[in-house]
Amino acid sequence: LLKKEKSVKEFTVTKDISAGGFLFVSKETIDIGTIIEVTIELPDGISAPIECLAKVVRLEEIEENKLYYVGVCFLDMTSEQRYRLEKFVSLEIS
Repeated sequence: LLKKEKSVKEFTVTKDISAGGFLFVSKETIDIGTIIEVTIELPDGISAPIECLAKVVRLEEIEENKLYYVGVCFLDMTSEQRYRLEKFVSLEIS
C-alpha cells in the first residue's frame, strides 16, 4: 500500500476482499477519505499484480493489539482487473 500524500509503503495481508474493495490490518490510522495506491498480488498464476487507487471508507481500532482494520473501495480498477479479482474470489469461496 502506498499513501499518496506521504509516499510510505506498507505491506499487509487482506482480511476480506471482493471486487468492490477490501479490509486490511494497519499499524497506523489512515483517515477516512484518504486515497491510497494499492498493489494486489493474487496467487492465480498471472505474474502481473493488480494496481489501482482505493479510497479509505472505514477505520476500526483493534484495541487489544493497537492495530486498525482499514476498509477501502476501489476507484479506478479496469474491467479486466475486476474480472480477474471476481474470478479469484469466487474460486476461494467455493
